[in-house]
Amino acid sequence: FEAVRNAPDQSTFVVSAHYTNAKASLPPLPSAAATASPFPPFTTLPDARSLFLGYTYNIAKLPDPMPARRADPRVGHFQTEIWNFSSDTKYTPKTHYVNRWRLEKKDPAAELSEPKEPIVFWIDRTVPEKYRAAVREGILEWNAAFAKIGFKDAIVVKQQDAEGSVDTYDARHSTVRWFVAVDAGFAIGPSRIDPRTGEIMNAQVAIPESWARGDRTFIAEQAPRAWPAFEAYKESLGLDGMLCTYASDALAEMQFGLDLLAERGEIDPAGPEADAFVAQALKAVVMHEVGHTLGLAHNFRASTVYPLAKVSDPAFTRENGISGSVMDYIPINIAVKGETQGAYFERTLGPYDFWAIEYAYKPLPKETEADELAQIAARGASDPLLAFSSDQEAIAGLDPDASLFDLGADPLAYLAKRIAISQELWQRLQVKQLKPGESYDVLRRNFDSGFRQFNRAAALTAKYVGGVHYVRDFAAWVMTTTNAGG
Repeated sequence: FEAVRNAPDQSTFVVSAHYTNAKASLPPLPSAAATASPFPPFTTLPDARSLFLGYTYNIAKLPDPMPARRADPRVGHFQTEIWNFSSDTKYTPKTHYVNRWRLEKKDPAAELSEPKEPIVFWIDRTVPEKYRAAVREGILEWNAAFAKIGFKDAIVVKQQDAEGSVDTYDARHSTVRWFVAVDAGFAIGPSRIDPRTGEIMNAQVAIPESWARGDRTFIAEQAPRAWPAFEAYKESLGLDGMLCTYASDALAEMQFGLDLLAERGEIDPAGPEADAFVAQALKAVVMHEVGHTLGLAHNFRASTVYPLAKVSDPAFTRENGISGSVMDYIPINIAVKGETQGAYFERTLGPYDFWAIEYAYKPLPKETEADELAQIAARGASDPLLAFSSDQEAIAGLDPDASLFDLGADPLAYLAKRIAISQELWQRLQVKQLKPGESYDVLRRNFDSGFRQFNRAAALTAKYVGGVHYVRDFAAWVMTTTNAGG
């Protein structure tokens, strides 16, 4: 026990746990058996028989239950299942509640009011100083969605000091932190939920430190790729969004764009423009991961709501971004040479994000809540900007519009553009002059970067042969009238 802290409503134990295993000294399993698991064995221990792990245990008193809000499958939220056996007339004894924070207006009568208790995120001291502004912007971007439903400054950001005087592992603090790992193919955004109501009480966002490297190709070259095995595995455990590969995939997308723009001579990879480029990509990742901690699941149809012409329009993308939601896996938006260049990365929340926050958090009178929630959810059937598809639909792989890393209302046209851009990168490599003493590895890296795009484009294109189209509409009553006198 490295530390023990007590408060009236919580006890905290900081533990260094030592695990030993004499069998770990045996030869490793054959490669086929080792790769069958989505989590490879440890490879970085000084001695494979000995492992120290640090844990922080928080034992806290649950708050008084807050009012729960029924979930709706037309809007993508993480959910808490409650088993209710009080009636045998229901089709299922399960009731699903939206996972959400407790937000209440200080002034319920005001159109725009601060909350009684805001959602507070701490930026951990592990986050490099050069990226803290991008992290802060990514968190605070969500305030726009809360302002639209009457909350002013619903989210507040604080910075942990260098001495760590505020313990960001304390269950009372929600945190965005950096972590170091040689095999990190994911970011993580778990939340602690009150199982009685779905109330989110604490959240943590952790992002791989590879974003801080001068050579930003670490993830793409060294970290193991587990898709689709990893995605299927986490889905089977109900971990959708909690173990999210978007950070590493977005890093690979950013590397592809940085390589191409450098070869075009449009950006100096060692200059301030590259730092700004990286910060834009990081902000998009933080918006995505913070969305998970607010209760939003993935939405793999949102990237198809805007026409490609709009996605290539600088003015449009500056105002609206490039996707209907930050909860999709959105590729870097690179223009074909000579084409107008829109925003490279998602800049702001999309229409779906505002809609999902409205459903989960809009203050509603108890007596009319069910009817008003039904009206909010029903808007998805008539508004194409609110298109939604879940992890399950994307993993099934049968609906071409429910895909990762496609873009625009005509994804096939987008994929053709991406192949052309990859070929452009390869053509430029044929005449690339390396500096004296520079490794040839850079050529291999650039080739692999383009090849990954070819691989993804081929896989997504194949989905358009056959397949199905999912919709989440509910049946609707249509009232007609007849003129008796006619």
